[in-house]
Amino acid sequence: MNETVTIRKARKDDAEEILKLVDQVFGESTNFPNTPEEFDITVEQEEEYIEKMSLFLVAVIDDRMIGSLTLDKGPYKKSHHTALLGITILEGYTSMKIGSKMLEDTIKWCKENGIKKINLEVFETNLRAIGLYRKFGFIEEGRRQKEYKVNEQYIDNILMAKFL
Repeated sequence: MNETVTIRKARKDDAEEILKLVDQVFGESTNFPNTPEEFDITVEQEEEYIEKMSLFLVAVIDDRMIGSLTLDKGPYKKSHHTALLGITILEGYTSMKIGSKMLEDTIKWCKENGIKKINLEVFETNLRAIGLYRKFGFIEEGRRQKEYKVNEQYIDNILMAKFL
């Protein structure tokens, strides 16, 4: 694919497209804790979510949303130096370095905004994502063993973090 990817901050008017993206990704992957049926969010709720996030990036090709990244700053005064990261990319676009570019932008934003630790959770079966996170210096801090059950198979939830 020789398509130009634009990565930018999400806007409220992206809400409907973001919901379509999430629905599609949840439908094509077993690497998320919830199913499309369980992800019952209205456009208005997604607009509020976009506004609430500390950082919300989207990856777009020709007006088609193909990925997103959310970063939610720690909710308490004692945890404001931390943030929880989430990345979603459509399966057909995972080899285009979109995750890397979004992570580069996010790490830069974190350094500029006083975030000292980025946390995330990832299924042990999501080897591509784990490889990406390790490439960027994330380390495994722990596991929730057999946290999820997918197709009658138990899966550990890995807790990873990067200190800045």
